[in-house]
Amino acid sequence: MLSFVLLGLAGCSPLMPTRKAHYTQSPSECRATYERHAAGQPIADTQDACWQRSLEQMPHYDLAFTEFDEQGWVARQEGETTDRLTETMSALHRLQQQSPGRRISLVVYVHGWKHNAAANDSNVREFRALLQSLAIQERERPQAEQYRVVGLYVGWRGGSIDMPVLQELSFWDRKSTAKRVAGGSVQELFARLDRWRDGESSSRRRSTPSGVTEEPAKENLVRMLTIGHSMGGQILMEGLTQTFVHAATRPGDAHLSRYGDLVIVVNPAIEGTRYEALHAAARRLGNTYRSDQLPVLINVTGEADWATGKAFPAARFLNTLLESTASPEQYKANLLPPGHDARYQTHRLTACKAEDPDCIPSVCKDASSLARNTPSSTDPVNMPEDALLKGETRLVDSKTLPGRTSYGNDERYCTGAHLQAESNWQPDWNPFWTVKASEDVINGHNDIYNHHLQGFIRVMHGLVKRAVH
Repeated sequence: MLSFVLLGLAGCSPLMPTRKAHYTQSPSECRATYERHAAGQPIADTQDACWQRSLEQMPHYDLAFTEFDEQGWVARQEGETTDRLTETMSALHRLQQQSPGRRISLVVYVHGWKHNAAANDSNVREFRALLQSLAIQERERPQAEQYRVVGLYVGWRGGSIDMPVLQELSFWDRKSTAKRVAGGSVQELFARLDRWRDGESSSRRRSTPSGVTEEPAKENLVRMLTIGHSMGGQILMEGLTQTFVHAATRPGDAHLSRYGDLVIVVNPAIEGTRYEALHAAARRLGNTYRSDQLPVLINVTGEADWATGKAFPAARFLNTLLESTASPEQYKANLLPPGHDARYQTHRLTACKAEDPDCIPSVCKDASSLARNTPSSTDPVNMPEDALLKGETRLVDSKTLPGRTSYGNDERYCTGAHLQAESNWQPDWNPFWTVKASEDVINGHNDIYNHHLQGFIRVMHGLVKRAVH
């Protein structure tokens, strides 16, 4: 046993923070490094000072990092007195001031198990690719409507052991850590980000004790999409459930208030019993949702996700042997994540068949034919990236035309993905979605940056950006 422990300690991953340098403007040599990386050059030396910075300023987007330690405190180096959370917010404000029109499209990403904020971490690399695709999409819009894309990567010690075999044994230890992070200073980060976004928000109707009121109109300068994967989804759900329940129980016919603009969790490592309070409140407490209500929270779970579909419930079974449950439904919810429990599922996301004449929306075909007039140009795999993004932009715009009054019943996307509501989507226009994704949309636990899911995220983000609440 002692040798096993020592072997594990020998493979321990570094303590926080991963990013040692702060948020000052990138020096010219780092700008050049980032430009080369954006052009396709891999990162050769992760210890290079440019990749130790808490702010990467890429040619078409910016990427900031903020980190939290094992106990959920803001991570800092030994002896450091800097308030890094305040520095994070100050950096975001500076980026807004430097952006044309002061318009910022902020994308927050909370990573999951086995990951951290290192420059070459696979989640960091994939997040850069998502930001790049969103930046391309912004450049397809009229200049007066464009937002500068800014990413905020929320890091924590998702990987405590570097050795591959022993990593698999760290699941429950890291899940406990994620729970501490969710209850720690990340809640202050979420609150400050939401306040920043709301401080620049456009006019929206809100329910108050005295009735529904209309706030003064302001130009919407900050848009915020928040994404969490795996245990990062757990951090978001546990950190924001109270906020969502509060929103779900507010009376009146106004659009439901939200955290930021939209929260998407993918393959979250959280049991259904932790989701039940929100599920019940949204159904039971009588909020009458408008037919043009957009989603507030989307939980997307892949049916082929072995980690949450098989390993998670098996571990939960062993961990809850001595717990009592009041019903078969409660027993099942105590074992399974909500995305694997039909009790919670509201939608299904699949890849349509090529022979389906409606597989690709016409606006996507039109955009593709402009770029490449060949029979294969409407194939989402072969479609040029710029055409795919143009098509999705036009699809988003078409949904905001007069007469478009509802979302979520039956939607098709340029990638060939098809979203359909299930009978369990109750009450009507419930803005809390639990989406089960087929294997051809999400093929496994970490397959979250494929073109189907990215297209879905881009379109949902675009819809919310154009909505006036």
